[in-house]
Amino acid sequence: MNLSPLKFPGLRRTLAVAIAEIEPSGRLHDANLGFLRLLPDAVAREPHPDVSGYLLSPSLPHLVECSQSEPHAAYEGLLTIGDPEGRVRTLRGAVSRSGSRLLLVTETEIEELERINDRAIQLSLDLAQAQRELLSAHNKLERREEEIRILSQTDLLTGIADHRRFDELIAAEFARVRRYGGSFALAVADIDHFKSVNDEFGHDVGDAALRAFANVVRLRIRRTDLAARFGGEEFIVLMPESDSEGAVRCAEGVRSHFAREPIPPIPWAITASSGVAVLHPDDTVKTLCKRADAALYAAKDGRRNRVVLA
Repeated sequence: MNLSPLKFPGLRRTLAVAIAEIEPSGRLHDANLGFLRLLPDAVAREPHPDVSGYLLSPSLPHLVECSQSEPHAAYEGLLTIGDPEGRVRTLRGAVSRSGSRLLLVTETEIEELERINDRAIQLSLDLAQAQRELLSAHNKLERREEEIRILSQTDLLTGIADHRRFDELIAAEFARVRRYGGSFALAVADIDHFKSVNDEFGHDVGDAALRAFANVVRLRIRRTDLAARFGGEEFIVLMPESDSEGAVRCAEGVRSHFAREPIPPIPWAITASSGVAVLHPDDTVKTLCKRADAALYAAKDGRRNRVVLA
């Protein structure tokens, strides 16, 4: 009893091997997907199509003749199957008798399938690389946009933040404290007698004094603090998680170091005064800044070159 390979579901669905049972008349009795894909779609959809015209080499009559003289393998070698006016495939296989029918078994293009698989793997790798490059470019673009945004909020003369950047960060710090608790402090500083410096030595020297003060501030504050030029000769420092003692100590350090900073051609020391305020529970941003300003005015009204705590 001959058992057709098509009785096995796995072989019926495979594309790697083409299997067909063909009547001597050329009618297709049964076939798996691997064989049907060698035929035109319209023919493959028919229930029992005549496939004699698609067995090109060897021809069906030759295979039938061989099967009558050979009890087992009637033909082994290359078989050309397909539509003479369309797609044609040359495959390695064998044809033998299966009862009164011909049993055709061929390998499909394993090398082609492997090339397709290799190409698919390469395309997948290329896609992954392209996605990585796209993500990297996106991250660089985001960083660049952030750099541009920060530069647009940077004082061009001194290189520290401008008042827009300060307004943005103090609002964020105020919201953080209100949600999670804690506190922060402000120090508002003003270069003493700055108008006299400009009048006597010119604006270039005045600009040099502003840059020198900004540099001292930058070096004396913590990395978590923010220094900004608020306009003219006025500067402001935001100090997160700082109490009055720490804020005054920071402002005093800036004041004392700036007083020792030489600014040619000015023959005397240029000084600065500061007002410090620490956030109170009932403060708003406006009232906190107002208290820091009041402390600065108190420092200015006295002997200057000093720090006053609000």
